[in-house]
Amino acid sequence: SLFSIADFELEISKPDDDVDLPKAAALLALHSDAKVDAVNLVTTELSRLKAGFRAHAADTVPLAAPLPPTCRQHALAGALCDFLQAEGFQGCSLANYFQAENSMLPSVLENKCGNPN
Repeated sequence: SLFSIADFELEISKPDDDVDLPKAAALLALHSDAKVDAVNLVTTELSRLKAGFRAHAADTVPLAAPLPPTCRQHALAGALCDFLQAEGFQGCSLANYFQAENSMLPSVLENKCGNPN
């Protein structure tokens, strides 16, 4: 729809630090499926995942653990992979790799499957 494209263009025309990337991705996805409340779906699901990961990370890589910054970053990256796998996320198959929904954030969040594999 033209409305979502105009909103998308407005969002990405902001200075880099002010762009809400999940919102921009959701607005772009509206272009392919205007029936979905993509912005609400994305913000709600990302908020849920963020809260869940914060709790998981606090247990897995506590701030009190004496780790150098690069080791902490690697530990958090591993914890994020474990968390997303436990949430059921997975890469798509090679046969489905080029399907548009595998790159559309609302579809990936709903189906828990997307690029990259």
